[in-house]
Amino acid sequence: MTWKTMNRSEKMEHIWAYYRVHILFAIAVCLILGSLINNYWLNPAPDIVMDITIRTKSHDVVYARQLEDTLNRQVMNVAENEALMIEFLEIDPEISPTTTMTSEARFMGKSSVMALDILVVDEENKDFLMENQFFMPIEEMKADMEGANLVERLEALGAKDIDGKFLMKLDYFPKLRPLIQDEEENYYVGVFALSSHSEDIITVLNYLLEE
Repeated sequence: MTWKTMNRSEKMEHIWAYYRVHILFAIAVCLILGSLINNYWLNPAPDIVMDITIRTKSHDVVYARQLEDTLNRQVMNVAENEALMIEFLEIDPEISPTTTMTSEARFMGKSSVMALDILVVDEENKDFLMENQFFMPIEEMKADMEGANLVERLEALGAKDIDGKFLMKLDYFPKLRPLIQDEEENYYVGVFALSSHSEDIITVLNYLLEE
């Protein structure tokens, strides 16, 4: 049987039999190139210019995306390719040890490259992070007028720092509270000690403490 004597179906079978690897490789290359073009040229991921990391056992993802959108559109003065991100890191070794290990690794990775800004943590995590000097001193937050005004607003509401750190109970931030579904646990809002985004942090926290 020659190529000329084959019908259309036989020709397709012949091509698939002898060039299958080449065809699959070409398809894979096209998919990879398409993904790269989409991610880097057509729809590039935004640069994360501010981060809110929440270490919790239960959370509301839908509300988080709504709040994230509001902060980016109405509160933060960001460029088109920049964004604030809210990220949940699930910490519950009894229910999901694998997820907890992944979350811990992610958290330590973010802290090592100083990709943390605002932290929301429960009682147990608060104590651990306090011991390891994760939170910014409140006097550092009060170093400029805007930060001092923020602390003054919180103190007027009855909020108190913990051991001289900018670490307040979550209840003083009404717009953050719905993120946490575990109402029996005490949660706290703090600022990462090595954050370099103090101006944006102050702007966001001022918004989050409003009713």
